[in-house]
Amino acid sequence: MVNLRQRLRSAQIISFGADRPWIVRLRANAAAVALTVVLSFLVAGRALDPNFTPYWWWQVGRTSATLLAVLALQRSIASQGGLAAATQIIAILATVSEILGNARDLYTLFAWWDKLVHAATSAMLAAGAFELVPVLSRHGRLVWARRRPMAFAVACTVLLGIIWECYEYIGSTVVHVGARIGDPWDTTLDLVADTGGALVAAWLLQRRTGRHDLPATGRLLHPPPGP
Repeated sequence: MVNLRQRLRSAQIISFGADRPWIVRLRANAAAVALTVVLSFLVAGRALDPNFTPYWWWQVGRTSATLLAVLALQRSIASQGGLAAATQIIAILATVSEILGNARDLYTLFAWWDKLVHAATSAMLAAGAFELVPVLSRHGRLVWARRRPMAFAVACTVLLGIIWECYEYIGSTVVHVGARIGDPWDTTLDLVADTGGALVAAWLLQRRTGRHDLPATGRLLHPPPGP
């Protein structure tokens, strides 16, 4: 009974606006549209004020990379309904939180902001890895990951988090490129935030997929019977 109610709620959410093509297109491309707006904001801000925000090139590069990844994933899984709403929302929030941290100096105002950005960014990476599983398995790569998509997404994200912390250490102490690094406790908290964000995102997408008859986007392959 509980599973049936969950499936019915999923069907109702998916069908909302289905009779309006522009709503369907907007929902399918919400992240791409929002990231394009953010990128335009960054470019316009720099044009009006050269000191608009620190690390401007990094923010433009990161936002552009996220936008390209979203478009590529959206195209790859278009036949399955495109990116899940949760993935798109996480991508938008992760990008905006990082930009606000620099533009509004929130990293300094709030000590916990850095951990929030770590968690949000890791959630975005985990969601992307989760969505990538059907693409890889469809081409005969990492077939095992289709049976353990949550573990695959979290493992990939934690590995990237460790690589990032190594980059910050080397960039700060060896090549002096201005990478920000704290004490060992701060690094540990960064990795905890990374793991927590990845687990939450992967759990949300795993929960959306539910049983094996639901694809990665959480859309029903077999909608519940009508009344």
